[in-house]
Amino acid sequence: MNRRFVVGHAGELHDATLMPWSESGLGKMLTVLVACKEPPMDIQHASKPGGLQHLGRRNRDWRIAYDTTPNWARAANALLDYAAAKGNDALFLDDDVELTAESLSGVRAHYDQADIFGLDLHVKATGERQAGARHLADMREWVHPGPAYVAHVSTSAAYLKASAIQSGLRFPEWEGIHWEDVAYCFDAWMRALKVMAVPGLVWHDIQGGAGVTKRHDAAFWERWGANRAAFQAWCAERDLSAVPKYVWPAGAERPKDEVGEAAGT
Repeated sequence: MNRRFVVGHAGELHDATLMPWSESGLGKMLTVLVACKEPPMDIQHASKPGGLQHLGRRNRDWRIAYDTTPNWARAANALLDYAAAKGNDALFLDDDVELTAESLSGVRAHYDQADIFGLDLHVKATGERQAGARHLADMREWVHPGPAYVAHVSTSAAYLKASAIQSGLRFPEWEGIHWEDVAYCFDAWMRALKVMAVPGLVWHDIQGGAGVTKRHDAAFWERWGANRAAFQAWCAERDLSAVPKYVWPAGAERPKDEVGEAAGT
């Protein structure tokens, strides 16, 4: 099927000279990627200062993509190809998240210990940690701020090192919705990359559990089930022994109700 990628808001999100993101404390060049499940003209947060104001005014390397078929993973992979060419670390975001001044605190603290960092998503309407944003290898939810190595982190708000992007790691382009980020993280572990859940509050402005994925629409669940079946078939064809339950990095404080493996075991 013929498809095109729409890159929106040329005044703010065009290719521009990339400046160091001094506010991050990392001293890194950073590319900001926003993958949309709806057309870019519907974006409420990424296109105005309120949502992503903590990125700092000097960071102007933005890229927003929407696949008109629609297929989120195709748009996301186009963004990753763009970031690979730039050669920078990337902040990969949904179009309905809002960063805080603390969002990258965990990345700063544990930068040398992983390749992919899942930020600490909270539902803005309730203040609760987002369900389904982090999982262990058996797909049980991991509901702590971290830090810990985990099987999966949500790419609704993730920090990707250039090494991960340039490894060729990409999302599977299934025709349904969701589960692509789980396969992405599992594949990262199989490529000897490390995935870490870290502290760093990010608000996810999903309304009543619906948000841009329209979970209230009956068609959503059909597409969700199709991708779940695709994910299960994908797993069945692979050796997932490299995907950990979870491992605590050295020096990390463990939640009292969890017993994890010791780092390096």
